[in-house]
Amino acid sequence: MSKIQDAELWLRSLDNINRELNFERFQAEQSLSRIAKLEEVREDIVSAITGLKNPLHRQILYMRYIEGKSWNAICNAVHYEHAHIHRLHKSAIKDVADNMETE
Repeated sequence: MSKIQDAELWLRSLDNINRELNFERFQAEQSLSRIAKLEEVREDIVSAITGLKNPLHRQILYMRYIEGKSWNAICNAVHYEHAHIHRLHKSAIKDVADNMETE
């Protein structure tokens, strides 16, 4: 292959590069849009948890869903048995549900 043909092939590769770049930009825009939506939902959930009136309910849900703590870690932190923590958790979920209905 001659130098001219090599140069022509090299220049023609720009079309493929442009198509690939456009596709990657589109994918990036889609990802950023999805990230923004997820962050908005996360903020709504955090607000629902931090807005609970009962401080123990707030603490249990915060530790479980925001901090990602295990049930054992929550029990140790609040000094309650598993069964009681699960009852409080169920009550806290009910509080969140009730607050959702009033909004």
